[in-house]
Amino acid sequence: MTNSVSVCIPTFNGARWILDSINSALSQTFPPSEILVVDDGSTDETVEIVRSVRDERIRLVVNERNLGLARNWNRCVELSSGQFVKFLFQDDILYPQCIERMVQLFLSAENLGLVFAARDIIIDVEDEITKEWLENCATLHTRFRALECVNRGRDLFAQYLEKEFLGNWVGEPSSVMIRRECFDRVGLFNTAMYQTCDVEMWLRIMFFYDVGFIQEKLSAFRYHAHSTTRANMKSRRDWLDQVRLLEGLLSYDEIRAAHPEIKRIRRLQIMRTISRLVVPPKLRRTIMRSARRVLVSSSLH
Repeated sequence: MTNSVSVCIPTFNGARWILDSINSALSQTFPPSEILVVDDGSTDETVEIVRSVRDERIRLVVNERNLGLARNWNRCVELSSGQFVKFLFQDDILYPQCIERMVQLFLSAENLGLVFAARDIIIDVEDEITKEWLENCATLHTRFRALECVNRGRDLFAQYLEKEFLGNWVGEPSSVMIRRECFDRVGLFNTAMYQTCDVEMWLRIMFFYDVGFIQEKLSAFRYHAHSTTRANMKSRRDWLDQVRLLEGLLSYDEIRAAHPEIKRIRRLQIMRTISRLVVPPKLRRTIMRSARRVLVSSSLH
């Protein structure tokens, strides 16, 4: 379908917010061709609530087993049919003109692979963890030196590289739309990552395609007590994500050839990660020595 948009909503125990999320997709001034909800084994009323919404565009798929965050995102992509993929998290909302504005920008430049927009934040919990997150993530796109409506992706990639790809400069998936063909070229989300698999995807697309930006806030990201973002901040289970991000980028011949310095950044990041391990000093030194040997060996190939 020409200019068709699949709104993809990956869900897991989102009964509290899922109806608002779906209604925001149904209220778009540019109607999506489908609203694909892929439930990852919810144990609350999420599935029943989705089934209660009567609209022929809604397609519900319930996974036979829990796949986890990134794998469920990938299942959404694989099951979607639209020319453009618009993710929407179960606890976020799209403003009415979100899809229309993003599609208009896509149609203005054929090499755009990704369009993102500024977003609002809805805070449902206030504590020190929330304060830390807001200090780092309240405004993201201003980390780029300058953004036009259409930007050369490799220029943005190079700016990001100067800061060693630290942080999310684009936004969460609810603030992004992707041209479907990008997934054929760069692959799906990295399932080895816990938190920043979206950032790694934005970087891959950024290297191979141009990037569109809309200054207007077109969605709202909800930060709450049960959000995945908050859970990962508390558990620090994403402690290897930055290493895996760099390794993911280095798996592309074109990126390695254009930016050999990423290998150096990867080596530094591995050593930093090991230095932060909560282990006895003697064991840390042993791990550091082993890591250096591995890094020296890998640099010879």
